[in-house]
Amino acid sequence: MHQVYAIFEDTPNGKYNLPLSSCSCKKGSWFCSHSIGFLHVVALFQHKTDLTKEKFEANYRVSPKLVQAVPMLIENAVAVDRFNQQMAQRKRQIKNKEKQNKRQRRNSFP
Repeated sequence: MHQVYAIFEDTPNGKYNLPLSSCSCKKGSWFCSHSIGFLHVVALFQHKTDLTKEKFEANYRVSPKLVQAVPMLIENAVAVDRFNQQMAQRKRQIKNKEKQNKRQRRNSFP
């Protein structure tokens, strides 16, 4: 996984600013395939106004073979699951706290 920074001029039809843009890969100080791929995705959204998230996901899927061929930390693979688990745990804690407060209020009145 690499971080791509694409900098554009802050004007209407602003141009891509290559000296300020970069990628975290070894060749990212100039212009790498990650930057090109990112700019391609940006161009898709700019030129295809009818492109929805669903259409994009249906037509531009990442090949499972490609993903399997690249070593990846397990933390990156389960990050979404961990986030969902933490959110569910917080919701349960809030719900239990509300139940506890309700019981306390009910018991405090004679």
